[in-house]
Amino acid sequence: MKLGQKLAIGLIRARLHLVGVVRPAYAGKMAFRLFCTPFRKAKKKRPDVFGKAEQVGFHFQNYVVKGFVWNGAAEKKVLIAHGFESTSYNFDRYVMPLVKAGYGVVAFDAPAHGTSSGKRVNVLQYAAFLEEAAQRYGSIHGILAHSFAGQATALWLEKGTSSVERIVWIAPATEVTAAVKSFVDFLQLSPAITKYFYAEIERAGGKEIAWYSVSRAVKNISAPILWIHDEDDTVTPFADVIPVMETEQSNIRFMVTKGWGHRQIYRENKVKKAVIAFLTEG
Repeated sequence: MKLGQKLAIGLIRARLHLVGVVRPAYAGKMAFRLFCTPFRKAKKKRPDVFGKAEQVGFHFQNYVVKGFVWNGAAEKKVLIAHGFESTSYNFDRYVMPLVKAGYGVVAFDAPAHGTSSGKRVNVLQYAAFLEEAAQRYGSIHGILAHSFAGQATALWLEKGTSSVERIVWIAPATEVTAAVKSFVDFLQLSPAITKYFYAEIERAGGKEIAWYSVSRAVKNISAPILWIHDEDDTVTPFADVIPVMETEQSNIRFMVTKGWGHRQIYRENKVKKAVIAFLTEG
């Protein structure tokens, strides 16, 4: 971690602690806003393949979201959804193989990410945004989702309102309780602030924190799933995946890797080949 980042985090911690002494409820709201704020903007140069796309966009809630469509007339399309503090640009290597296989591809920068507007987004907003994007651009046959987007797609697809036939999750946020606790520990939140922070999460969606987990939602999804996870993932720990594997849910095919972590995993050629083969199968 760079010195500037350490100083910024130190200031955030100090402010939260100071506010929490006199107004713990407000400090809890502050913490929730921070939890939903992508501070790091992906700075990858636009890959050439994005210059060949139809550029699209629409208004969603208070956001203006922007995206790309390739082979838009195709009967079947794949929707690509990136993770937190990421961008659609990071999945450029998946576009042309899908197009060459006869599929259309739809990829958006999520609200508060990339070229889309906004400063913060929660998982329910991301799920609703993906659902609307799928409705607008139609014929979504498959989903490719990484990390935070895996969680969002799970909350959307478990409703059973889509016709998605194939799902790929790469390092999805399996257990939200673990992610929340990690955030609390990282910011060194006091018990009083933590209580109100948890309350804000539950207030936002009217559900207990565990409800937002992929491990719960996946039980309500019957479409075939390719779930790819790395044993060395420190962001969405592999340990959280093991209980899901032990359920032996018949529609899930697991691919376990090692040494690629949370962000390198989807850049690996072996993973790309497995994803393309699964999405174009049958």
